[in-house]
Amino acid sequence: MADSKLLKLNPLVAGKIAKQVMEDMKLAASARRIAPHLVGASYLNRDGLLTNGHVVHGDILVSINKDGHDPSLTKPAPCIHYTDLAKLEKLLEHNRRIKANAPGLMPDVSHDMCFGSLASTHYNTGLRCGHQGMLSPVVGDLRAIMDKDSTFKDAVQHGHTWLVLPDTIPDEAARRISKWFNQEQNRNKTLDEVEMIRMCLDILDEFLAKTHGKQNLQLSKLTLALGQRIPLEMPRQY
Repeated sequence: MADSKLLKLNPLVAGKIAKQVMEDMKLAASARRIAPHLVGASYLNRDGLLTNGHVVHGDILVSINKDGHDPSLTKPAPCIHYTDLAKLEKLLEHNRRIKANAPGLMPDVSHDMCFGSLASTHYNTGLRCGHQGMLSPVVGDLRAIMDKDSTFKDAVQHGHTWLVLPDTIPDEAARRISKWFNQEQNRNKTLDEVEMIRMCLDILDEFLAKTHGKQNLQLSKLTLALGQRIPLEMPRQY
């Protein structure tokens, strides 16, 4: 482990690692677009907090309706593909609870749902609302927005791009990945978050070896950034 005092003195190092972990996640997980109704909120996302319908309709959908849907702001996010029956039922039950908590704001839970998001959950919920053809209590008929915004229509029809992780990933690692991807700020990272990223990469490397054969993530770049401890450009905030 690099000198913790030096890491704390240079938060830009953590910013570089944050940028690199995004790239390593793309290598470690299969990235693909998934239809919105197949992706619910993972029960590990944000430590199990329920999705906020007011954020979905009052913030995200309002912004799309007013300013348009900007694909460049919707970066790939991690999700878990649930195949274990017990975990799959837990995913469905969590999303049924979200629906019951705000029935007028949340889309129905598809029986085909088998992916759980660890980030971009509110955005994908907005896409699910559009996919279902909901009448939003805030912005009205979502089909009308789709008709005037081709990129929103494309996202609703074909889904967000996800970095798909297997459901064998340990719960604690998934929680930490969720915590990292849901960070609103990339500045002033602490040593705990640096350690978290390194742990996540170790976990990803471990399951890659089991499922796809031995592959090396870009840990050399991480080691270089930690060793040099030089001021580096912060990743863009989304």
